[in-house]
Amino acid sequence: MALERIDQPEVAGLQQKCLPGQQDGDVTVQHQSELKVFMNVWCAVEQIHHKYFKIGFRMGNDLVFSFHHVYYDSIRQQISHVFSLNL
Repeated sequence: MALERIDQPEVAGLQQKCLPGQQDGDVTVQHQSELKVFMNVWCAVEQIHHKYFKIGFRMGNDLVFSFHHVYYDSIRQQISHVFSLNL
């Protein structure tokens, strides 16, 4: 089951940057897994400096995780925690 991204108004323009498989600068993320989709979001989020935003993902009817006005610096740690990864 694919993740459904929930874009909030305060992340205007992020949706276009985060489409699976699209090229974002020098980074191309292929839609091979749900993690790849999320990593594409991270690539776009990483470029938003000193701004607050809210991003959530849904898998079916279950909210998998959500960032509520999280400073972008802390996103990497939260992603690592969710996926038990070192990013």
